[in-house]
Amino acid sequence: MRTLLQDLRYGLRTLGRNPGITAVMVLTLGLGIGANTAIFSFLSALIEVHLPIAQQRQIVNLWASNSFSSRNSLSIPDFLDYRQQNRVFQDLAAYAGESFPLTNAGEPKRLGGERVSFNYFRLLGVQPAIGRDFLLEESQGEARVVILSHGLWQGNFGADPRILGRNITLNHESYTVIGVMPAGFRLFTGAPDLWVPLDLRSNPMSRGVRQVMVIGRLKAGVSKDQAQAEMSSLAGRLAQAFPGPDKGWDVQVVLLQDEINKKLGLGLAFIMFPVVLVLLIACANVANLLLARASVRESEMAVRVAMGAVRFRLIRQLLTENLILAPVAGVFGLLLGVWGMGILRSVFPAAISASSTAPALDARVLGFALLLCVLTPLLFGLAPAIYGSKLDLNEALKEGRRGSRAGGSHRVREYLVISEVALAVALLGLGGLLLRLVFMVGSPNPSIDVNNLLTLTLSLPESAYPRDQEVAAFYRRALESARGVPGVESAGIVDDLPVLWELRSALKPVTLETRPGAAANAAAVVLRVSADYFRALGIPQRRGQGLSGQDTAGALRVALINETLARAWGGEDPIGRRLRPAGGGSDERWVTVVGVVGDAIRDARQTPLPGVYLPYAQNPERAMTFVVRTLTPPQGLSGSVEALLAGGG
Repeated sequence: MRTLLQDLRYGLRTLGRNPGITAVMVLTLGLGIGANTAIFSFLSALIEVHLPIAQQRQIVNLWASNSFSSRNSLSIPDFLDYRQQNRVFQDLAAYAGESFPLTNAGEPKRLGGERVSFNYFRLLGVQPAIGRDFLLEESQGEARVVILSHGLWQGNFGADPRILGRNITLNHESYTVIGVMPAGFRLFTGAPDLWVPLDLRSNPMSRGVRQVMVIGRLKAGVSKDQAQAEMSSLAGRLAQAFPGPDKGWDVQVVLLQDEINKKLGLGLAFIMFPVVLVLLIACANVANLLLARASVRESEMAVRVAMGAVRFRLIRQLLTENLILAPVAGVFGLLLGVWGMGILRSVFPAAISASSTAPALDARVLGFALLLCVLTPLLFGLAPAIYGSKLDLNEALKEGRRGSRAGGSHRVREYLVISEVALAVALLGLGGLLLRLVFMVGSPNPSIDVNNLLTLTLSLPESAYPRDQEVAAFYRRALESARGVPGVESAGIVDDLPVLWELRSALKPVTLETRPGAAANAAAVVLRVSADYFRALGIPQRRGQGLSGQDTAGALRVALINETLARAWGGEDPIGRRLRPAGGGSDERWVTVVGVVGDAIRDARQTPLPGVYLPYAQNPERAMTFVVRTLTPPQGLSGSVEALLAGGG
């Protein structure tokens, strides 16, 4: 212990004699430790995904899969059959995302919600903080009841304790509030604003309409592999019983915890790796400075050896000096880390609000910083300490001799410089990759002219527009009214804008008539559009004819395809040939290809995807997005167009 105290005192004196070099080393290490501490606190907060679910590791997601895609929704009839016939789950529950315009709680607001089966919250082991859960009969009809999220209750209704029994207007329909969920309740997939009952009345014609996501809770003692075998067997039996909609479909069972780990793991590594490189570069810089000092201190080390000091004693002395640097740099790094946490909280408020905690200087972060303070002296100090203790005593003690080992020192320092350059190149490469990813995600689709483009989504209530003809008539009138607004050049509608991050997961099976009596399987994104949709987005017509206002329910069923799908005919002209989108509903019929348009459906890498465009009047959807091309910047027209469409055209 006494020799250790002597080493500490001597180390402090040595560092104090070279304040400039000491300050540079402390600042360099502090920057590396501070960056790592701030990022670690941020990732530590994100990992704390708040899933207030009982026995979370028993929860699984069920995905429909086929040869084209492994992540598809299930149909309600299939879900009901799986729920009734399986022997491996305590229960299965279904849910589907949907947007709901709220119109009687101040300014109109579009909310993100979910339609859920009556047993959804019970399966998760969560109950409303106020009020009650859904009842079985409320999933057997069109019950107009709603459960609010804690955030919506506080933000839009002032945390009114008398909210139960109050009527609110969603989608132009009155819903009665029956409950409020606990604060922070969410699944890893998101945090909805509200929940309404999912109508589980089974329609045999809807078996091919895959519209609900399914979660399940495994029975005690049942493994994920056992559940997979059971569900694959059930899927095979359904495919035999219903060869039309279910042939070729399987079910994938995925543990919710595995999905969380998969989504978090790659992202966390991608974020943490650059700051680790920064710390390694800092350690290499400090090691270079220590090597330079070791060359100067050769005579000092030689005298100590001549007086009887063994090599281990010299290494311990040099490492002790390095250990003195680490806590000083650690304190400086913690101060920088706390400052960085504040920056991260302001730059990423949405990501932090989705977590149960915020970046803070807690026990885990302090422990991580302490670990860095212990490891960094070994990273930057071990090589200089070993080098500084390896002496040629005769050469080192010659009078007036300096730098007897300059060649060896230079070689080690050259290796360190090479390491720094390699780490810097890796850091620059990773930064370039990140910038490229940000550019790909944030850049507009190059096939779509987004200048002077206004978009607006409407969802028609089924109670007001029960028939497809009424839905089509509403959108026809709304389009005519939108085109009449001064400053509007063109207007069209589409059921989903082709700018989604995971459009590749929206690929649906499509049967192509390659020649009379012969067919081939393909996959494509299927969109329902109006005739002017292509003009509004600037999508060119390549050959054939476009859609028209005459493509109504009673006319010949037609479609346009893009150039990527046209190549599936192997160089033959697809115009006049037929195709059949598989997805259930009114669109699962043969349609005739009448034209080919440019590629405007692309994935995150801007790779064109095959696409099919169906006339909306022949395939009505209640939720559609208006795309309005204006002659001038659309900011001044958005209010008038929105008011016109909200008023029913």
